[in-house]
Amino acid sequence: MFTFEMVVCLLKLPVLAALVETYVDCIRRGAAPCIENAITSMAVMENSRNVEEALQQYRTAMGQLKLPTQDDKTFFYEHGVAMKEAIKYFVGKAIFDKDHHFQTNLNVSVKTWNLQHAPVQLGVREDRIKCRLYM
Repeated sequence: MFTFEMVVCLLKLPVLAALVETYVDCIRRGAAPCIENAITSMAVMENSRNVEEALQQYRTAMGQLKLPTQDDKTFFYEHGVAMKEAIKYFVGKAIFDKDHHFQTNLNVSVKTWNLQHAPVQLGVREDRIKCRLYM
């Protein structure tokens, strides 16, 4: 069930016009639209877009970091800062993500990105260890 506050939140969204248009088109076709399903669908679309935007923000921040960094502390510090900003961005735009499903998707996407880029950081650490052993 949607509360009055949730509906007011929706009124601030630019997608409201598209929702109303879809709803009216459905009525014109003779179908019986369900506003709750329409709002839920809109929330899913908006949250999916917000996850992508937050992930792009994270990628941009981490992309400015020259890999490999001098040490792992720098890498993890920058990751923490970028992650906080991405989550802050997402939470500021999230709609009805009470079970944190979409925020979890953001975390998984960041982890996936890190799995692709962390080997560069970790590979250098192995090289440094080998270098120190043979000096």
